[in-house]
Amino acid sequence: MDQFTTQFLTFGTGLLAVSIFISTFFTRRFVELLRPGWKKQAHELEAKATYRGQAGVWWNEFLLPLIPVLYGSVAAFTNVELLFGPLTKEKLFIRFMWGGGIGWFSGVLYKGISKAIKTKIGVNLDPNASSDSPPPPPVA
Repeated sequence: MDQFTTQFLTFGTGLLAVSIFISTFFTRRFVELLRPGWKKQAHELEAKATYRGQAGVWWNEFLLPLIPVLYGSVAAFTNVELLFGPLTKEKLFIRFMWGGGIGWFSGVLYKGISKAIKTKIGVNLDPNASSDSPPPPPVA
């Protein structure tokens, strides 16, 4: 395997993606708690207005997608071997780009890791999932 694939499959990359996803989740909740008008009001295909004002459009369509990239890029300054593995020996720019890329795809990586955990041990990490469904049967 090449270095990119090896680095992508490390525990640190998964940990970085999950931590960025969680940090972005709490940042979004905190900002939308302070500014409830910025929260998305309806789905794009509904007849109601999606946002209350222009600030909500900027928050949801421009700033919110940038937050995970910023968190990932800022994580590059830590130079922690657990998160970056062999990249700790590389220049800051390489770690900066890697952290930003992992931040960009952190939502996808989080959902993949969550699905793998659910499949492997039967624990659902989705906070929006209903608990009314019965637990899966034990695996023999």
